[in-house]
Amino acid sequence: MYEAARKRQNIIVLALVLALAVLLFLGYNLIVAYADGSMIGVAGIFIALTGICYVAIRAVVRHTEAVMIHSMVAAGKVALARVERVTPLRDVRDFCLAKHHLFTFDLTVFTDAGEELACTVVEDIVEGVDRPAPGTFFYVTYDGDPEHTGIVPTINIYVSPQLKERVRAYEERWHPRYLEVLRSNGLIFRPFGKN
Repeated sequence: MYEAARKRQNIIVLALVLALAVLLFLGYNLIVAYADGSMIGVAGIFIALTGICYVAIRAVVRHTEAVMIHSMVAAGKVALARVERVTPLRDVRDFCLAKHHLFTFDLTVFTDAGEELACTVVEDIVEGVDRPAPGTFFYVTYDGDPEHTGIVPTINIYVSPQLKERVRAYEERWHPRYLEVLRSNGLIFRPFGKN
């Protein structure tokens, strides 16, 4: 899901930067035409518009993946997954230059139809947090496209009453040992009951 979110972020950020360029051009021309070319006005417009654009880009970077996951959970596109292996992939920086630690998750995804599918997911984990142990379970978004498979934070499952029966069916069939998944500038994993 991380890669799909990055593609969507690229499109949104490009649109924001183009909008900023248009607004700066229009703002500069309006100030030159109606304010006798005041450089203080030009500088003020430039600083204000750049600040607004930075805040918008930062919000896009922080929330795109969460919005994509929430919409898939709301549509019921969720499956149970068991961790087989977690390996470090690379460190990357986003548009706001925040560092992200990417890991590859080799998972076995259990679908509603009872299928067990091997799947590889790239996700961002908070630095210094323990990686999930093999044999532990959590929920993932799943619609058949591996690019849109992402790890679902536990709170999204709790606040989705339409998933109650599906979760019970998974628990009766596979008796999972769950991990609690939190999202905070990356994913945090911990066993249930541990603070």
